[in-house]
Amino acid sequence: MAASRPPGSRLNRILFGLIVFFALLYLVWPYGTLTRLWLALKAEDRSAVERMVDWPSVREGFELDVIRFLRRQASRRISIAGGRLGVSLSFENSNVGRPLAERLATPDALILLFHRPRILACIGRNVGLGDAGAIAAKCMPKPSPAGAGGPAPAKFDLPDVPGIFEKTGYAFFTGLFEFRLNLKHDGVPMDIRLRRQGLGWKVTRIAASFAEVKPDGG
Repeated sequence: MAASRPPGSRLNRILFGLIVFFALLYLVWPYGTLTRLWLALKAEDRSAVERMVDWPSVREGFELDVIRFLRRQASRRISIAGGRLGVSLSFENSNVGRPLAERLATPDALILLFHRPRILACIGRNVGLGDAGAIAAKCMPKPSPAGAGGPAPAKFDLPDVPGIFEKTGYAFFTGLFEFRLNLKHDGVPMDIRLRRQGLGWKVTRIAASFAEVKPDGG
């Protein structure tokens, strides 16, 4: 007669199975958020995009990117001039950093960046104008009215899994409540970071260098 199993063995297996199930569910959770965000951007669903982004954090990140870009540009000019230019490297109070970040950190702007990511090159070329309104007017066309045909979506390139280490691109957790995705969108390298907030995940950072993309051919 076969020996009977301990009464708690089946319960232990069930508990272990539940733990594994919820752990796997947690691991794929941010991937689901990114998929929903991509679909919302592709469909130009402004309300859905607005719900999935931590706008103050994204705005602060864009401002830092603009300031760093201005610093690099100024340093390059000083280097070329042999240090003879009296260019200040203090841009914390720049009249373009925060206003430009406020224009970039909106649902309409993210939808535009999704369809035309290479406008970052245009912003980089014109950031020296020193006026966010002038830069936006030159590089960021007004969103199309509801129902009007928008631009064709750009090709969305996820990281190349076999060459993920060589290209330093990846999509995985950087902490228990933090997730990072490094990818190329229509040839433009981007770094997107998410953080779990409440009962879901939100985008907290979208980093893309204004100097690393080629200008539009048109």
